[in-house]
Amino acid sequence: MKLKYLGDPHFRQSAFCLKMKLFLSICLILAYINISSGIFFGTPSSDCSSNNQCPNIRRCVNRSNIFCSLVGRSCDYRKCAECLISDDCPDRYYCSLYSCNYRQRLTSDD
Repeated sequence: MKLKYLGDPHFRQSAFCLKMKLFLSICLILAYINISSGIFFGTPSSDCSSNNQCPNIRRCVNRSNIFCSLVGRSCDYRKCAECLISDDCPDRYYCSLYSCNYRQRLTSDD
């Protein structure tokens, strides 16, 4: 019986395949959890129905869980926007899809 070693290209290829299978499995599990949360726990309640009900930014935006539509269920709800542009967010945050998100800073080893 021949033992495989790390320098063997077939060993490296099979290790890569195992890592890819693990990664895809994790992605599928996370997608399933996202689908199940919308289906089993229901749609989040809406914060607003019009712009007048939102403080500060004054924008009521539509939200949804796209995975619900895959199974034929609507998970639409409305939330007050946190921001319209990045200047509406605190320092180190940026605006994306009406929400403020933390901006990761890359560090260098200099």
